[in-house]
Amino acid sequence: HARSFLNNVVTDILNFQNKSITRFKGDYDHFEAARAEALRQNERQHEAQEKTRAHMQQFIDKFRCNAKRAAMVQSRIKA
Repeated sequence: HARSFLNNVVTDILNFQNKSITRFKGDYDHFEAARAEALRQNERQHEAQEKTRAHMQQFIDKFRCNAKRAAMVQSRIKA
């Protein structure tokens, strides 16, 4: 019964998480759906970043000792 009460009363929700405040417009059901989607998107972004990092590390490890690619490896290390 608390959820239906919140859906009827609430128009905006402020979510405090990780020392930041996020504002959601709408009722509680909309807040839960939007928050779940934001978490999924954040997880996908993290996985893509880790995949890119692993690929770059593999390149660095493979060509670190190659004189022809030394400049390219150093540039990737800086990134």
